[in-house]
Amino acid sequence: MKKTSRQSQTVRYFLIGILAALLVGGAIAYAIQISTPPVTVPLVATNGKQVNVEVSGKPTVVVFFATWCPFCAYDAKWVLPAFAKRVQQAGGRVIGVQASLQLGQGIPGPLGQPQLGQDGSHYQPPASKEQSMSLAELKRYKKTFHLNYPLYFDPALHYTMSMGVSSYPSFAFLNASGKMVAGLAGAQSGSALWSDYQKAAQ
Repeated sequence: MKKTSRQSQTVRYFLIGILAALLVGGAIAYAIQISTPPVTVPLVATNGKQVNVEVSGKPTVVVFFATWCPFCAYDAKWVLPAFAKRVQQAGGRVIGVQASLQLGQGIPGPLGQPQLGQDGSHYQPPASKEQSMSLAELKRYKKTFHLNYPLYFDPALHYTMSMGVSSYPSFAFLNASGKMVAGLAGAQSGSALWSDYQKAAQ
């Protein structure tokens, strides 16, 4: 009986060891999976075509915004054109992602006073026209603020949510491997954006 008991105990420990190894291995594999940044992101361009937008290969700044947001409009008017030009001259890229399904055109406040801007009238387009109306709004937004970087629509907000965006505007600074190394939220100065861009460029 003692011998049988010992054998049962040995088998039990052996099975526990295998289970532990599987759990640890799975945890490691999961950690590797979630820590591996995407090379491209599926978004919709202003011409209506779905494209895989590169977010690696060079330092990248992703601007998550809503067209109705006055703080986004402030940065679009006073900060982002000059900042994007500086980033591009340094070998990086800037892309804008419409991160809201509600539409409207925000009104920016005067230089140095983003809090004096006004919300655009929010409206939710009908599902059948959501993409076409959002793209039309994006084109108008880009033209209004003379933006010198591409804008995209995130129709299901998958990328937006995966990046933890909860306010507008939000900025994600990705290094050349596509890994996020810094982030900011709210209307920003050009110097604050450049400071975090330099972290991504290292």
